[in-house]
Amino acid sequence: MINRSSYFRLKFYIAKEFITSFAVSFLFYFFIFFVNQILVLVRKVMLKNVDTTTMLILVISSIPQFLQYVIPFATLTASAMILGNLASSNELLAMRSLGIPIRKIFRVLIITSILLSLVTLYIADYLLPTSSKNYKTILAKVMRELPTFELSENGVNSVGPIVLSNGRIDQDTIEDIILISDQNGNKETLSAKEGRLSLIDTDRYIYELALKEPRMFIHEKNINNWMIADSDDAVLYMDFSKQIPALTSDSPGNRSSQELLALIGEKRETTNRDRLEYHKNRENKLISILKNLSLMDSPEAIDKYENEIKKKIVELEQLGPHQPTNYHLKYYSAELNKKFALSFACFALTVLSLAIGSMRMRHGKLLGFGIAILSAVVYWYFLFACQIGVFRMNFNAGILMWVPDLFCILLGLIILFFRRRNV
Repeated sequence: MINRSSYFRLKFYIAKEFITSFAVSFLFYFFIFFVNQILVLVRKVMLKNVDTTTMLILVISSIPQFLQYVIPFATLTASAMILGNLASSNELLAMRSLGIPIRKIFRVLIITSILLSLVTLYIADYLLPTSSKNYKTILAKVMRELPTFELSENGVNSVGPIVLSNGRIDQDTIEDIILISDQNGNKETLSAKEGRLSLIDTDRYIYELALKEPRMFIHEKNINNWMIADSDDAVLYMDFSKQIPALTSDSPGNRSSQELLALIGEKRETTNRDRLEYHKNRENKLISILKNLSLMDSPEAIDKYENEIKKKIVELEQLGPHQPTNYHLKYYSAELNKKFALSFACFALTVLSLAIGSMRMRHGKLLGFGIAILSAVVYWYFLFACQIGVFRMNFNAGILMWVPDLFCILLGLIILFFRRRNV
């Protein structure tokens, strides 16, 4: 007879094994998702005058962007590794022979997955929006110091199609400036004794370069057509947005659920107004057509109203057979549902791992790890495909974000049903 103390030790053993496997899986997915992006970030901002503390804060602020994927996949892998190891070492068989139902093990994993789902939701709905705002604030501050760490004295830099050569730099003042640009078939060369660089748009990282005594030389590919212009002052706008690492952004996925609900409410009101206007226009045009048809009671009236009827029919066809669709509403709805679906994926993928672990396999821990990675990749592409399909649906497209989770649960339950005698 198995007493409560034995069950407690069993649950403690499963929990300990899960934590160990989860840590290994977490680190594995962490490196897959983060290493490349972090190296890009370091290459972009860890330059001359960017201190180590600021760089580390930027790296840490970018981490929640990917944790919402890492935790569910690590949960799946950890569960599959535990059950695969128990099955391959015949520990599951030994437990059944002692009268211990396997659902006791399943219960520990299910409860753990629910807790991890709540943690993932907290990260996606609080830490991610907060860290994204913090990341953007710090990056804007760093970018204001662009001349001190991006441009070097007596150096040459490329900014899009522009090549910038400069002399001495004193804070935001640059001396001996030469700009060479090749755009729209024209070659432009601009020189100035001095210029002052300042950030004027923190969202798009657009800089204003105020030049003193500039001279511009413009010519086509045929050097015979050229022009020289002098001025006391000039202003040049430079776009550095492509030089900013795109680890975080202001996309809806980085907003909280409350912010998304507010945006959805605004877009829904706009959509309702557009649809009301659409139906009103259709009704007015149909009434006009019917009214003109009712007046066509003689050959003269037919000639008089025929062109008007044709005009209204063309306008009706231009309105289209379907009411207006707001794609922003679909996008925001999909991102809101995705936030919760990804969090719930810890539970959904655990159900799938229970089915994987119920199968007998050699080298269960290693094979469970491999199958879990394959399952994670399939889930990832499945979610991506559903996200693309959002804009093709006329109903509430946010429901599509739940399809991968429901598929995992359904597949896991079907496998467990056919193997219920072993469970």
